[in-house]
Amino acid sequence: MGKLVWQIVVLCSIACLKPSVAQYLSSCQTPDGDRGTCVLVRECPFARAVLMKQKHSNNDIRYIEAIRCGMLETKALVCCNAPNITQTDKPVEAETIAELVENRFSTPEEKRGLLPVECGVDRYRGPVRGEQAGLFDFPWNVLIQHRTKDGENRFHCGGSLISDRYVLTAARCIMGIKKTWTVVSVRVGEWNLQTNPDCTSATVDTECAAPVQDIAIEKIIIPTNYTGTDSPAVKQDIALLRLARKLEFNESVAPICLPLDTTAWTSYSTESGQFYESGWGKTPDAVAGDNKWNYASVGVSRDVCRAQYPHANVDEEQICATPQRLEDTCRGDTGGPLMYSHTDRAWYLVGVGSFHKQCAIRGEPAVYTNVASFTDWIIDNLEP
Repeated sequence: MGKLVWQIVVLCSIACLKPSVAQYLSSCQTPDGDRGTCVLVRECPFARAVLMKQKHSNNDIRYIEAIRCGMLETKALVCCNAPNITQTDKPVEAETIAELVENRFSTPEEKRGLLPVECGVDRYRGPVRGEQAGLFDFPWNVLIQHRTKDGENRFHCGGSLISDRYVLTAARCIMGIKKTWTVVSVRVGEWNLQTNPDCTSATVDTECAAPVQDIAIEKIIIPTNYTGTDSPAVKQDIALLRLARKLEFNESVAPICLPLDTTAWTSYSTESGQFYESGWGKTPDAVAGDNKWNYASVGVSRDVCRAQYPHANVDEEQICATPQRLEDTCRGDTGGPLMYSHTDRAWYLVGVGSFHKQCAIRGEPAVYTNVASFTDWIIDNLEP
């Protein structure tokens, strides 16, 4: 997989992106809650000591990031509770800290550390049969929000949360939309589109989820070899969305696991295995659903899939699955997850919804981007 990518920077409003820059020698608060002064790095003994270490731990990196309080021309400012203003050493350029943070995550092994340790955990343990999902089922489901030329916000695609900063969806959800539309944000923690917060009274006591979170998109990354929806053979239909801020996890917002351990999949066939899907897409009668639903699918061979899509040139970077019942993902679920429940009881993101002929026709497969083929690409593009 090539390392070159298209990077489409989606700008927030000025208020969203413009940092709050404290003035030199102004008051500030340290990460420990102590009162401090915003000074040059050379004037803060503790910050200097951390930066001068030969090796830096994750805690060192997080601390240096947390105490930054602005810039004085090109010099970095840090919040210090015991500054020494008489220091006369050479000031630390702001780029020094930026390089330190960037270099800390320069190898694939280090970038894997940006993914959550715990993933794929939810409350759902029953069979998935084409039914309304529970309030806290599949908490990694997200909705991609677009803004129309009239300024109206709409949900047009789905996606999957893979960390507190990244979402995986289909490239066509970004590149294949109307030219007058703009991708603006991601909604997490959703269940019923008409209520916020979402509540259910299925049990004796009413249970409610936390309010939904709408998070602006900071950057969109798409493989250079994505062929686009104009091509009959849509390839590398996957996109990585970096959110403008870190998410707050709760019972209705949590990440799904990526299939990073290839040895765990050697005995599992993507051409005959049991898969699961969930989303808010339109039903076969073209009625948009307010609630999240889940569905069961089974993998089919690529030969069968090629017969259904003779011009698509389906290959190893794609998975085909067909619905077990007449319920299946439909328009609006593009970009959403094709999932597998592993023997370790964790849920894994196997595929990203790419395309299909029609919705919910038994025996007619839908095509998904094979996430296992893109894990190196995903990890390579993660940032702190």
